[in-house]
Amino acid sequence: MTNINAILAAIREALAQPALYGAARRVTYQEEALALACKPANMAALLAHIDAQAERNRILGESVDAITTQAEKAEALLDAAKSQIDHMRRERETLALESLRAGAQLTSVSIAIGSNRWLDPPDGGDVSLAEQVTRMREALEAAEAASGRTRCGIAARKGE
Repeated sequence: MTNINAILAAIREALAQPALYGAARRVTYQEEALALACKPANMAALLAHIDAQAERNRILGESVDAITTQAEKAEALLDAAKSQIDHMRRERETLALESLRAGAQLTSVSIAIGSNRWLDPPDGGDVSLAEQVTRMREALEAAEAASGRTRCGIAARKGE
């Protein structure tokens, strides 16, 4: 099979030469180049070259399609990740707000206790708020038991 580069070189050469004369009329450069290109061996080489180019274009098209598909999948994953990040940010903000509220409540309760009476001596402040409230409840129950009254104001019956 003839090399496509050789065919193209021959066509260029024919176009570069002065016009050839035919029987009754002058042959143009274009006609000479067309006659050279239309020889059966040259036509087969040109068709093979065109087929090869078409196959390369088909393969490139498939590659572009595959790359486009992968890009679309990556974009979908990115969108999902952005959505998850937004959700986690909102959740973090909600938890931070709840933490601030709980801290404010603990501070309010601690202020309401008002003294260090239920704290550990001698350091005067190493007890958790929950332990302070537990000690307060125990002190209240001991005081109620000593007075014979319950939290409802009703006298406690013996045996209860």
